[in-house]
This record gives sequence, C-alpha cells and structure tokens, in this order.
Amino acid sequence: MDSSGFGPSPLESAWRHFADGDLAGAIRLAGQAAAVHPAPAPACAALGFFLMQDGRNDEAAAVLLPACARAPDYGPLQWYLGYLRQRRGDLVGAVACFERACELDPRLDEAAYALAWALHDLGRLDAAQRWAARALAQGRSPGRLLQCGWLQQAQGHFEAAVQLYRESIAAFDLGAPEQPRLQLHLSQCLLRLGLADDADAVLRGARLRWPEDTLLMAGAAWALRDGGDPHGALRLADELVRRHPDRAAGWHLQGVLLQDAGKLEQADASLLRAQDLDVGLTDALLRRAQIHHAWKRFAGARWLLGLVLDRAPGDRAACDLLIQVHLDLEEVDAARRLLLPRLRASRTAGLWRLLAVTQSRRGRVHAAQRSLGWALTREPGHVETLRLLGWLALELGDSARAVALVRELMALAPDDVAAQVQAAFALVQAGQVGEAQACAERAVACAPGQSEAWRALSQVRLRQQRLGEAQAAVLQGLRLAPGDRECLRQLGNGLVAGSRHGQAQLAFMKILED
Repeated sequence: MDSSGFGPSPLESAWRHFADGDLAGAIRLAGQAAAVHPAPAPACAALGFFLMQDGRNDEAAAVLLPACARAPDYGPLQWYLGYLRQRRGDLVGAVACFERACELDPRLDEAAYALAWALHDLGRLDAAQRWAARALAQGRSPGRLLQCGWLQQAQGHFEAAVQLYRESIAAFDLGAPEQPRLQLHLSQCLLRLGLADDADAVLRGARLRWPEDTLLMAGAAWALRDGGDPHGALRLADELVRRHPDRAAGWHLQGVLLQDAGKLEQADASLLRAQDLDVGLTDALLRRAQIHHAWKRFAGARWLLGLVLDRAPGDRAACDLLIQVHLDLEEVDAARRLLLPRLRASRTAGLWRLLAVTQSRRGRVHAAQRSLGWALTREPGHVETLRLLGWLALELGDSARAVALVRELMALAPDDVAAQVQAAFALVQAGQVGEAQACAERAVACAPGQSEAWRALSQVRLRQQRLGEAQAAVLQGLRLAPGDRECLRQLGNGLVAGSRHGQAQLAFMKILED
C-alpha cells in the first residue's frame, strides 16, 4: 500500500505492470520508488531486474552495484546481481551471487534454480543437482522438473531422469516449446536403459506431433547413427540442412556423419558451416582439427585445437590431440609440457601411448617400449599400441619382433591398410620379400590415394632391385603428398641405389629445407 493507505505502492504497481507485460510501465514505477533518498533496497532490486529484462544491462549495473554496497544482506539484490554477472559472461561471479542470495534468504527458490543452471554451465554437476533438488523441494514446477531430469541424465542416473521427465511432460502445457526437447531426452534415457522399443515409440510420437522441430529431427538422426543405420541418419541430416540451413545443429550432424563415412572434404565443409553459425560449437572445431590432422595439415589442426581449448580448457580429447599434433610438428618439448600434467591426473592407455611417442622422439626408444607395455596391459590387443610397438621394433632392427607384431596386427585388423603398409616394411626388412610384396600391392589396390602405400611398394621394389618401378612408386607417393619427408628419403635411397648421386643429393637437401 502507499503511505496514505489507499491503493498499491509504486513498487507493488511496478510488479503488477511487469506481470501484465508492460515493461516500460514497470521501469517507470520502479524508478519512482527508487527515487527517494536513500533508495530502498527492494525498489533498487526491482528496477535493476526490469532494466535487465529490457536489455539495458549497463543501466541495471548502475542501480544494482551501489545498492548491493549499501544493503549487502538483502537477498534479492544478490540474486539479481547474479543474473547481471551471468549475462556478462561471468559465471563464477554469478554463482557467488546466487549462493549468497540463497544463504541470506532460503525462500528464494528461483535463485536456487538459477544457481543450479550456472553450476551446470561450469561443469559442477553434483553441486548443481543439490541446488536443483532444493528448488524442486519448494515447488515442483515444470521447469524445475526438467532441470532436475537433465542433471540426472547428465550424471548417468537414467531411471531417475525418466521419472522426472515424465512428470515434467505432464506438467507442461502440450503446446509448450519445452515439450519436443523433453520428449527427446526421455527417449535418450529409455534407450540408455535398454528400452529401445519404448525409446523409439516416444521419438516417433514426438516427430509425428512436431514434424518440423529441428531438435527432434537431429535426435532421430543421432538415434539412427547409434542404431547402426548411418545411411538413414545421413538422409535425415541432409533433410534437416535443406529445411533449416541457418541451424548449426544440422550442419554439425551432417559433418559428423560424413566424417564417419570417411568423406573428409565434405565433412570439413559441413563442420565449417556449423562453426560459422555457432562459434561456441566446440565439437565442430575438434572434428575439423581431427580431419586436418588426418590430412597432415598439422599447423591448421593446431590452430583449431587452440580455439577449442580457449573455449573449453578442460577438453581432454582436444588436449590429447594437440599433444599428438605437437609431436607431428617435432615440437617435442611443447608436447611434453602438455602431457606430463595429464599423466599425473590420469594414467590411461591413450596417455601412455602419447608418452611413448614423446620418448621415442627424444631418442628414448627403450623407455617408449616400456610405456607401450603399460598401455598394452591396460588395453590388451589394442591396435594402435601394437602398431607403435611394431615401428619401434623396426627402428631397433629387431625384425623378428616387428614381424610378429604386424602379424598380430593384421589378425586383429585384416582390412586395415596401415597394417598392410607396416607389414610390407617389416617383412621386407626380415627378408620375406614375397609376402612383403603381397602386402604392399594389397595396400596400393585398397588405398591408391595414400602416399604411404606407394612408399611401401617402392621399398619392396627397391629390395627386388627393380629400381625403375621403385622410383615410379615413390614419385606417385610424392604426387599424393608433395614434400613428404619419408617419400623424399625413399626417393633419395632409390637414386643412390641407381648410382644417381646428384639427384639423390637434391632429394635429401629438400628434406633439410623443409
């Protein structure tokens, strides 16, 4: 009531105007309420909140910050200051304000709800779940049910998530914009619980009700991919991109599926489009880095990984790939600086393999073998570990060990072209030229676009003293990978064998120039 006792106060009227959608009126009335000296904390809190809703964040800050200094123990001021910090990208500061608001006034359940989302965005899921549960205990609103369901799903508690999603679906109006997302998440949880038919029924029903919803289309495509139907998934992704070319999710999905299919140029183009539409889509950046690494465009991969780690410093996949890229660029010290903290935190088989490569590049071949031994105990029969052990054995001149390892490798991955290439090198060094020839020719037939296959064939032909064919093979490798150091070295060796020492010197000098 106002001071005369006849009708609502300006502040009460301001909130009523806000509830009725009259934001300008709410700001005007809250400004009147805050115009007295000293300005009351509730009026300042309301005015700051309304200004934020109008997108006037700087004006909101000019109201909220001095008010918080004057009344540091007024919970709503801390709550709204948390919103302001969140809007300005200061999640840590927002969390501190939301927590302070909840401590000052435990009745501020919406502050607890906001705190849970801010903690989620910081990756602090356990704490987020605690605050979300606290907000839910004070009122089982549809949004809070959704929040708790999502946090349970994110932590792998799928049964609890299913119950919360079902309750949230029932609580929201059928036409609410949250419904498609809820149906998708419910389907995902049912699938993770092994209830594939139920999951499919939920997703199909949702797509019938909301056929144009991009989130559901993407979810259906991901489900097809996970269910072993990549062609169906790609058809749906193509449809999504055609219908909604301005949505990053469709381009990202298409890029992932094309990458899965080995169509790297098309995948890179799709992922680049997704990146342009959503600069925060770090998975698109990471996948582009993987593609550029596969193309041996290491500098480009390093730049892309830097962008990923700027946005997500804790991304382990990006960090591990960056270590490998540093090694490929002969930046061994940089790789080691990144690797050692990772090893102290978690000694996985993948990190042992990276350590082995680092040790090998520093000339510590026996230490590298020991590291790979540790990796193999953690992941017996791992193809990449066996591959690295085979190359190290070849480097040490242990032909018998190298041959044994490539035979094991080919048994595990009979269609792997890289295994055929490695086998050709190991077998030819062991004097088993006929079998080496079969492996090299098979590699070239299966992957005529891979320079390594032609280099392996060149090595076999060189051992057979078929020098013209050896040179032709390595030149084809160089056409596929211009400037490749190993191909240049192979070319030089072949020219030396043919007593063409001047040309061989040019090939070796080219390696030094690069």
